[in-house]
Amino acid sequence: MRQWPLWSWWTVRRWKSRKRKTISTWPTRQAHRARTAQPRSKLSKGRLLAGLLRYALNDRESRMSDVVRMAGWLAAGLFWIGQAGADIVHTRDGSTLQGEIAGLDDGELTLETTFAGTVTVDQAEVAGLETEAPVVVRLDNGDEVTARLLYESDNDWTSLDNPNFGDAPLALENLVHLRRPGEDSPEQILAQTRLAEAEARAAALEDPWSGRLQVGIQGSQGNSETQSNAIRAEALRDTGRERLSLAIQRNKESQDDEDTRDETRATARLERDWTERFFLFGETEAEKDEFEEIDLRVRAVVGPGYFLIRRPGHEYKLRMGLGYEHVDYVEGDSESNIISSFGWDYRYDWLPWMRLTHTLTLIPEIDNQPADNFRADSRLGAEFPLGTRESLWKLRGELAHEYENQPEPGVEELDTSYLLSVIRDFE
Repeated sequence: MRQWPLWSWWTVRRWKSRKRKTISTWPTRQAHRARTAQPRSKLSKGRLLAGLLRYALNDRESRMSDVVRMAGWLAAGLFWIGQAGADIVHTRDGSTLQGEIAGLDDGELTLETTFAGTVTVDQAEVAGLETEAPVVVRLDNGDEVTARLLYESDNDWTSLDNPNFGDAPLALENLVHLRRPGEDSPEQILAQTRLAEAEARAAALEDPWSGRLQVGIQGSQGNSETQSNAIRAEALRDTGRERLSLAIQRNKESQDDEDTRDETRATARLERDWTERFFLFGETEAEKDEFEEIDLRVRAVVGPGYFLIRRPGHEYKLRMGLGYEHVDYVEGDSESNIISSFGWDYRYDWLPWMRLTHTLTLIPEIDNQPADNFRADSRLGAEFPLGTRESLWKLRGELAHEYENQPEPGVEELDTSYLLSVIRDFE
C-alpha cells in the first residue's frame, strides 16, 4: 500500500471538510426561488411614459444647467479680458470711461467704446489716462514719446512708462496730440492732403476746359399762338485756384407772330483764389433788351469774394464789388454811373440725382440815390440727369426774376420768366 506523506493526508482531509461544510450551507433550488421571488406588479403604459418623460426632463435640465454655467463662465472670462485690455479715461467728476483711445487733437479726446460707439471728451474734463498698449504722445514743446500711460488715483497724476527712461510724470495740460503707433502724424496728413490737391490741380491743368449747351423751346396754340425759345452756351476753365467762365444767352418770345421779348446777354467772369476761402473777381456783362428799350448796357465790376461753404457737392460764395456801368437807350440820352454789386452763387447736390442752384445779384447806382435806383437779378434752378447720375444730358427747370425800380416809361418793374430746357455738358 502506497504511503502518502503526512502533509498530503492533512491537506486532503481539510479540503473535504470545507467542501462538505459549504455544500451543506447551500439553499435548495426551491427554497432559493421562494426566498428571492417577489410579486411583480403590472407596469401601465402611462407610468412607463411618465417615467421616460421624467428622465428626459431631468436630463435636459441637467444639460441646460451645464450650458448656462459654461456660458456664464465664458461671458465672465470675456468681460475680464475686455476690461483688462481696455484703456481708461478718468474724468474730473470721478467717472471712468473704458474703451480704446483713438487719439487726441485740438483739445478733444476720442474714445472708441463698445457700449456707446465713438465718444468725444473735452481735454479740460480729463483728470488722468491709462493705456494698455504704448501710444505716441506729443507735448507742447514739440517732443514726441512712445510710452504707456499710467494713472495713480492716490496722487491723481498720469505718468509715461517707457523702458528707456522708466516712469516720468505727464501734465495733461502739456499734452497737445496723441495717436496710435503706426498712424500718420498731423504733418503727414497735411502733406498728403496738399499732395492730393496738387495732383488734382495738375490733372485739371491738363484739360481745364468744360462746356455746357442749354436749349429750351416752348409753344402753344389756341386762342393765340405763342412760341418761346432760349439758348445758352457756357465755357468754364477751372484750374483749382483760378476760374474763368464765359456765357452767352438769347431769350426770344412771340405771340401771334409778334415779338413780345427779345433779349441777348453775354457775361465773362474771372475768379482767382487769394486763400482757401477768400478770392478776387472781375466781371463784365453786355446786355441788349429791345422791350426794355436798352440798345446796349455794359458794366464792369471788380471786388473780393468769400466761400461760406466750399466742399464737393456743396458750394456757397458771396461777392461784393465796385464798378462802372454805361447804358445806351433806344430813345433818349445815354447814362453812365458808378455802381456797386452784391450777390451770391449757390450750388447744392441735394440728392444723387438732383442739383439746386441759385444766383442773386443786386446792382445799386452809388452816385444816383442807390436806394431808389437799383436792379436785382435772381435765378433759381433745379437739374436732373437724364438716365444715370453720370449722364451728360440733363433736364433743367428755371425761374428767373429781373427787377428794376426805375424802368423806362411803359416798361414794368418786374420781369418773370419760366424755362424748361435740356442741357448737354461737355467735359
